[in-house]
Amino acid sequence: HFDAFAYPPERDCTQVFLTWELQIENAVVSEVLQIELDVTSAQAQGINEPYLQRNGEHVTVDPVSGQWC
Repeated sequence: HFDAFAYPPERDCTQVFLTWELQIENAVVSEVLQIELDVTSAQAQGINEPYLQRNGEHVTVDPVSGQWC
């Protein structure tokens, strides 16, 4: 859970975050993360914007908690 009020401006909360991109097109990576790319089905062909699905339903990520919405 992220609460911006827990970090007042007068408090030095300098942090360093390291990040990297995972190549989900790699079959091993997508299998481990249980990601299925749907780029050839009739349903996917009419979509112009990328989006997420979980258990067949459109989802987003809550920016405060990081949980699926």
